[in-house]
Amino acid sequence: DLGNGYLIESIAVWNRNAYSRRLKDFVLTISRDGVDVYTYTYLGIPAGGGTANEIKLSQPVTGDKVKIQIFGEERILSLAEVQVFAFCGSEITPSPTSSPSIEPSIKPSIEPSSTPTVCFENVALGKQTAQSSDY
Repeated sequence: DLGNGYLIESIAVWNRNAYSRRLKDFVLTISRDGVDVYTYTYLGIPAGGGTANEIKLSQPVTGDKVKIQIFGEERILSLAEVQVFAFCGSEITPSPTSSPSIEPSIKPSIEPSSTPTVCFENVALGKQTAQSSDY
């Protein structure tokens, strides 16, 4: 649960060294406000041992939850870490309830920037995680 929505560009899934076969054939889903907006199926066993398995989205999507699932009876999901990379500053927060001010909150820059910079941040860092089972 990312809390708010973010413009997600890629996700890195880190597999464990031990029991790496448990992450075989997983499904990654990004949702926003309870609606699935992106689904990716990883076939095979992701690399383990300190290697990030990067899933680069074909185009960025806005999402507030990322879910990783495996299907099949008596299978155990086991992974080390999930990183969710979004464009810096792309957080979508709920609309404020107070009245708008007359003054602009952002003043335009007089000097144009020389080089545009694209940055990504791990928006999952420090966020709530959950685990569940249906069998």
